Amino acid sequence: MAKRHDVLAVLLEEPMTKPELVDRLTASRSTIDRAIRELEEVETVERIGSTYHPTTSGKIAFSEFQNYVKTTETLTDGIPLLEVWPDDSPISPAVIRDAEVHVADSHTPENALTPIVNVLKSASKVRVLMPVVLTTYLDILETFVEENCLEVELVVEDEILGAFDDPYWSANRGLETASEVRVHTSEAELPFTLWLIDTDDERYAGVTVHERGGIRGVILNESPDAVEWATDHYETYRDEARRDETQCDGT
Repeated sequence: MAKRHDVLAVLLEEPMTKPELVDRLTASRSTIDRAIRELEEVETVERIGSTYHPTTSGKIAFSEFQNYVKTTETLTDGIPLLEVWPDDSPISPAVIRDAEVHVADSHTPENALTPIVNVLKSASKVRVLMPVVLTTYLDILETFVEENCLEVELVVEDEILGAFDDPYWSANRGLETASEVRVHTSEAELPFTLWLIDTDDERYAGVTVHERGGIRGVILNESPDAVEWATDHYETYRDEARRDETQCDGT
């Protein structure tokens, strides 16, 4: 498939004869002959009359090849993040495929959050697994709660819940008292910051990968498969967490 995918891609657009393939691909007749022969041998192409058509197997093989290419291309960009990905936390290839990957600059690491912030500008709801409390996260959430009435649901670790009682948290009155904010506390160790963001038109899955408590980078994806993985991951922790009734809901 890696060698002959260009021929199959053209046939997926419309069936063609060999001379038409020669013209379309600007290839020699002998090259097209070999390509068709090899694709026929693995039953990805069939001849009907004088034209060649992709088989059902060919359509599936091409789709999977495209997924492979997209995943491996993004993997290359995401290596700095995957190197520090928690070993005991599985990741679906869907999270990487077609994703935006932003590796943090050592001098301005918080700039890696820009794609998350851009999506939140038009969001109506966000759900967040938050293993670390960074002032940047609180600033971002407070801004959109106040400006857009953003509905926020947080799952935080028991050990860091006390951070919400420190002077910084008290200074963020808009977030602390907002009825749109709900906090759940988990006894589990959360592997990374996970964002599930709903806008009017799309749903997004985002992951902030941390290294020594700081931001290593961000992966953002709007594909249904990535959102499904993120939703399952989030709900696993949320369902096992407990609702904290004294924080963030005005009670």
